[in-house]
Amino acid sequence: MADSLFPFIDTTQTMLDANSTALPMPHEYAWDYDNDCMKLVDGKPQVVSGAEAIKVWAWNALQTDRYRYKAYTWDYGHELKSLFGLDYSDEVRAAEAERFIRECLSVNPYIKDISDFNISFKGDTLSASFRIKTPYGEVEMNV
Repeated sequence: MADSLFPFIDTTQTMLDANSTALPMPHEYAWDYDNDCMKLVDGKPQVVSGAEAIKVWAWNALQTDRYRYKAYTWDYGHELKSLFGLDYSDEVRAAEAERFIRECLSVNPYIKDISDFNISFKGDTLSASFRIKTPYGEVEMNV
């Protein structure tokens, strides 16, 4: 292996990272799901990792309308609001909601499987609970 043109750059670590297929440990700010805001301890945000970080990412993706914000790619977010106002049965809307949730979350390489869906509609409210399987364990989601 040739030495770097810039002696202060360690190319061995960069090459190892480039050839590695393992995903790095995910980190996110801890989330208070009941109040829909960051958890703070002594005024400072907490950081979570592993399965809890993936849960935070999933929660935020399911709170974001796809195609609405220029800050996100078109792969990020959901299309669940399109289910309201349709003249379909609740069973058809629940099946479409499951499909939209799967599409929303499947872009994350840490999410290996989504199962145990329970979806209900009450007026203008969609409630969904399901399990997400990650390399770091399973998490239960209620949105």
